[in-house]
Amino acid sequence: MLVLQQISDYIEICTLSARYNYLADCGNGEAYADLFTEDGYFEVVGNRVYRGRAELAACAATAANKTVHVTANPIIAVDGDTATQRTRLISCLRTPDGTRNEFVNTGYYIDVLRRTPAGWRFVSRRAECDLNAPELLARLGVSEALAQIPDRSRGGA
Repeated sequence: MLVLQQISDYIEICTLSARYNYLADCGNGEAYADLFTEDGYFEVVGNRVYRGRAELAACAATAANKTVHVTANPIIAVDGDTATQRTRLISCLRTPDGTRNEFVNTGYYIDVLRRTPAGWRFVSRRAECDLNAPELLARLGVSEALAQIPDRSRGGA
């Protein structure tokens, strides 16, 4: 029975990551924010931390139809109702005319997850990118939009 639970957890966490990629790429902010626990947050190392449903939703909305996220090679460790995951991140830019995707960056997502009544959710997702954050966000064309999201941890509205 334990083996079946381990397989189930692995599949559910991989599916959560796949949903994250899809929702971030299409800019569905509300559904994206629901992938996180109520106290969950997303950190882009060298940029900032996005906390709370409003900040998470706004973060996803900035990338609508601009980005292509690919994750691979997940290393997942489950301990009861918590888990950690390290997965390779590859990000591309979808050109505005829809004719091609341009490679932008690689890095890793470092995740802490929690099993909830709704399934596995991110407690924290940390993007450790190989490019520095300002360069990465500029290449993806989201710097200005992300800068407009109030940062409540710094006293923003």
